[in-house]
Amino acid sequence: WYNNRYPIRVALVNGEREVLLDEICKLTPDVNVVSYLTPLTGIDETSQQTAKLTLAEITQQLRTLIPKNAVLVGQSIHHDVEWMNLLPTVDFRTSVDTAHLFQRR
Repeated sequence: WYNNRYPIRVALVNGEREVLLDEICKLTPDVNVVSYLTPLTGIDETSQQTAKLTLAEITQQLRTLIPKNAVLVGQSIHHDVEWMNLLPTVDFRTSVDTAHLFQRR
């Protein structure tokens, strides 16, 4: 069911908790929004309309900011990595999926 999802916000925070990047994605005409998941994302149609950069443009910026030895951390991070066409050991060292840290047993 991830095939019908699309990233709406890209953020990058370093180890000192400094925000290096925080952008809302400008959606291309081929993206059909069913829900912004506003309670989770805080983003709605109005806030999305202020976006200036597409996912491809944000990804370009992200690549210049991520150190090659970076450890990416996030919830189901593999989806984010896939959407942005980032490559482990090329664009970053490794990733940690927080979904696995808090799994119910």
